[in-house]
Amino acid sequence: MLRDARQPWPVPRLHLGDSCPDNCLVFDAQVWLLDFEWAEIRHALIDGAFPWIHVPSCWCVNRLPDDLPDLLVGIYWSRLAEGIPEAAEDRHFHDGLVAASVVGFASNTCSDVFESDRRWGISTLRQRNLLRVRIFERTAGAHGYPAIADACGTLGEQIDTRWSDVEPMPIYPAFR
Repeated sequence: MLRDARQPWPVPRLHLGDSCPDNCLVFDAQVWLLDFEWAEIRHALIDGAFPWIHVPSCWCVNRLPDDLPDLLVGIYWSRLAEGIPEAAEDRHFHDGLVAASVVGFASNTCSDVFESDRRWGISTLRQRNLLRVRIFERTAGAHGYPAIADACGTLGEQIDTRWSDVEPMPIYPAFR
């Protein structure tokens, strides 16, 4: 069972709500966050899960190279543990990250795509949903949640069959 995301950690933090690459400005080796219209106090791992669920709120979603999400999550984990020592414990971190991924997956999955698809930015809504269900299947399975992984696997198979004409999500142009 997923741990209650409010206990025993993490300390709630400001979640930008739209951590899209174009909402960050790099200046003098520092990152400045922009666009706080969706910001709110949330679980500290919502932002940490974004590489796994491929920046769900962004117009420029494509697929990351397979090894990059885990690398980015690892960097986030090490920085988070500096400020929240409980986050250094593997089980606490991964339980919280899977819970945060559930939130990101559920809140950014588009239900209207069952009727028709449409382009949003550089990918379609169906491409986003297919990518996320497969990512979440892999993430849940890798971190000890086989029932969630199986459910996502079944959903992914049904979606693959129903949307057989949808092209796979391309990799981000910078990595091609």
